[in-house]
Amino acid sequence: MKRSIAFLIAIFLSFSLVACSGSQYEPVPSTDEEASTVMTLTLGDKEYEVKYELYRALFLTYRDEVSGGDNSVWQGEDSDAYIQKINTLILNRCAAIYSVFAVCEDIGYDLYSSEVDKQVDEYVASSIESEGGYGSYEGYLAALHSMNLNWSVQDLLLRYGIGLSAIDEYYIGDFDADNLGESIKLGELTYTREDVKAYYESDECVRVLRAHIQADAYYDPAEHAQTVKDRMESVAGNESAVATVIINTGLTAPTEVINGYVIGRNNLDALYYGDMTEAAFGLSRGEVSEPIRVHNGEADIIFILYRAEKSDEHFDNCYTEIAYVYLTDKVGKIIKEAADGLASGVQYTAAFEALDYAAITMNEATQD
Repeated sequence: MKRSIAFLIAIFLSFSLVACSGSQYEPVPSTDEEASTVMTLTLGDKEYEVKYELYRALFLTYRDEVSGGDNSVWQGEDSDAYIQKINTLILNRCAAIYSVFAVCEDIGYDLYSSEVDKQVDEYVASSIESEGGYGSYEGYLAALHSMNLNWSVQDLLLRYGIGLSAIDEYYIGDFDADNLGESIKLGELTYTREDVKAYYESDECVRVLRAHIQADAYYDPAEHAQTVKDRMESVAGNESAVATVIINTGLTAPTEVINGYVIGRNNLDALYYGDMTEAAFGLSRGEVSEPIRVHNGEADIIFILYRAEKSDEHFDNCYTEIAYVYLTDKVGKIIKEAADGLASGVQYTAAFEALDYAAITMNEATQD
């Protein structure tokens, strides 16, 4: 139940970090348009400029989700409603990214140090040179383009992912519920079993069963997801029967289905899993959620949640996993408070006001 981090970290770490040649790949400079500032986020004495290239990446990632695939909505009579909806989403995602930079500043971790520069270089080299990697620099750049990213945005997201790990290490130590060792380095947060039990029994976390569907594995993923949802609802109230449906119709590991999945209000990476967290807490016990689409960079995933019961038996059997949720939830709250502050301190620029939403594409980057 390791906390989710930036999707590019997940992609690059999916390639084994074998010894690389050590060569550095020359960064591709952003165009003037890409590097233009569309908004600034402020928190106290901290200020972060959001560039158009990041805005574009987020807009293109969520565009069809907001528009329903109809690009004409950005210029129609109801365009203001669509524009407001996607800009609220993008603002929250930008604040989530830069909240990690803000918290790293607070704990004294420099995300632009030579050490982090080296890590970024290693991730890029590994993603190109490792077995199963892209094979060439050109292939790597093409993959970025297909994910609506340019060099600068992937660099930002890599540092974001490294920052999340640094924050976890600072506050939690090396406690990892997926890989517990005999020796655990403790972080700044302290807790007792009683603290974790009180948290588990509170409204600050929920236990769910998750159907996990890889969208690109189906001709009509929405139709398949609806079929799974209907099957889950047909046996709702019988946790064992719901678990059987999930095991037979999705990719969720049987162990997770049996144990369930504990979600706190803030423990999952809000940049990518905010909708899933919101859906989990909106369910009544025994209720099934609507399909939730998550973009994680590697794949388009659909989750369907079933709100399950908590129990003393589940707490005892899964204590380490629940303790990890407890700790990451506390860290997530620190990050969320920073994100909320940054979002409330947003200021938009003239470049933002001049955006032509119907014309935003990745092809701009290659135009003269």
